[in-house]
Amino acid sequence: MIIEKNIISVDGESKAEILDNKLYYYLGNDFIKINFSKNLFIKINGKIVEGISEIKPDDIIDIDIDKVIYKKFFNIEINNNGLEAILKLDKNKLKNWRLKNTPKSTILNLDFEFTDEFLLDTEITMLINEYLKENKIVYGVKWENVKSIIDSGYGVIAQGKSPVEPIDDKIEYFFGTNIENDYLENEKKVDFYNSIKEVEFVEAGKVLAIVHSGQDGVIGFDVFGRPINPRKREVKKLKKGPGCEVLDNFKRAIAQVSGMPRIKNDSICVFPTYKIKGDVDKQIGNIEYNGSIYIEGNVLEGIKIIGGKEIIIKGNVVQAEIYSNSDINISGNVIGSNLTVGAQAILYITIYNYLIDIKDYLSKLNRAIFDILQSKNNEQFTQDKLSKILKIIIFSKFKNEKEKVNNNYNNLINLPKLDVNTKKQLQVIHNYINSMEVNGDINLINNTLKIIESLIQNITIDTSPADIYLMYCQNSNIISTNNVEILGTGCYNTNINAESSIIFKQNDSVLRGGKVEAKKYIKAGEVGSTLGVTTTLKTTKDGVIEAEIAYQNTILIFDEIKYKIDEPVKKLKAYVKKGELIVEKFKL
Repeated sequence: MIIEKNIISVDGESKAEILDNKLYYYLGNDFIKINFSKNLFIKINGKIVEGISEIKPDDIIDIDIDKVIYKKFFNIEINNNGLEAILKLDKNKLKNWRLKNTPKSTILNLDFEFTDEFLLDTEITMLINEYLKENKIVYGVKWENVKSIIDSGYGVIAQGKSPVEPIDDKIEYFFGTNIENDYLENEKKVDFYNSIKEVEFVEAGKVLAIVHSGQDGVIGFDVFGRPINPRKREVKKLKKGPGCEVLDNFKRAIAQVSGMPRIKNDSICVFPTYKIKGDVDKQIGNIEYNGSIYIEGNVLEGIKIIGGKEIIIKGNVVQAEIYSNSDINISGNVIGSNLTVGAQAILYITIYNYLIDIKDYLSKLNRAIFDILQSKNNEQFTQDKLSKILKIIIFSKFKNEKEKVNNNYNNLINLPKLDVNTKKQLQVIHNYINSMEVNGDINLINNTLKIIESLIQNITIDTSPADIYLMYCQNSNIISTNNVEILGTGCYNTNINAESSIIFKQNDSVLRGGKVEAKKYIKAGEVGSTLGVTTTLKTTKDGVIEAEIAYQNTILIFDEIKYKIDEPVKKLKAYVKKGELIVEKFKL
């Protein structure tokens, strides 16, 4: 405000005073000076002054107070991650001001005081505007709320804009009608087998799935004007597997062949399917089919089923053999049978392990002969004598190893899908080993080792994951290149081997007798029995074993580490940490 002045001429030195917000200038033979408090801003003739300054009678003096004095009666709260600003103020303290009265002096000390008059709403609005700028609140200011905030002392002064989240693409499947589409989309491994009552078959050309395109999100802003980005929209593309064609920029999938639709490794597939409506018995005979096999009835004694893809059996499997390069799902009971999935991979793993065993056996023979020759370094050995030594060594020191090699060969040579060339080479190796024992032909040791080395180098193992799903099994052998899941009552006196996990889905499923082995994880319900039936669970040092209940004589194995349960326990969890076996359990 511009200070109103009254100039009064006097003799002697000049003085001044503030009275009723006016400056009385008693002008003598010099000029007065002014000083002022830190809360005042002074302009003399339009120029800001600091500290003690001289004032002439005709100077224009403009005085204002520091608005910080008012702003201490304001407060802002930021809520909802910057999307809302709430202003609080105390109107009763927002009053006009005036200069304090001062005594006459050659140096005028200026200060201010509040009056009883309240600031006008327009003045408070200007203060609010400055306060918002100082706090960098620039977006979504609600000037329409200012009046109510002034009256009530509280209200939303700024509102940001929330981002609009995107609408994700959605896949609609036209098969597996008993499976929810959301389930298909959200699960990496789609478990058709336990979710549908009837297997669906499609004709070539049928649309299997389409992608419904979503919508990108819209950017938002907080009250500070900072952008808030929505999450990225999930863009989905259909992946084609065998028997499927993907069109329209990965938006539509159709069947190329007639068969059974499946989702494998996130890809839509259609597998040619051999469907049998009733039981498979000796009248029908063994079945070998390169695609999928679906059997509505039972598989009975003496039957061998070999499938290039998955095998689904809705009934029981009794004293039969089931081999599949993909998954096996059995809705009924498995009694006295052999189940193998990833059969081609397991075949080559078996061959590889067999060759390694023979290599180890022959290396031991070589070493034993070398040691004998070294101990008789001055003695000359005829070929006949060397032959006799070899036969004696095999019979006396390596009889068990030789029997193991013979047994493994007999099991291996009868496996299905063993190609002719590999079979011939294995027969040559077997004949050489027998010749060593019968004829003592020592030269055959190194010749056989060369053949084995060549075979090992040429073996390529495809360990594509394949799973087994079953309800109940007894007196059976089960091998999987991935997981085995027991969905029902459990297993009795059954041996299970899985490359990844063995999981009993129900907490009360029983695992009684036999041996189960998985490299990563074993989760069982009730292990063993109150009578102490020996049951073995084996994994690696990186694996974990869990059981709801484990009875005495339950044996846990982590590679070479072995642990025996001596009394019934519950909530069992065992694992190896820093080389030490940890067994967490509670007494039952």
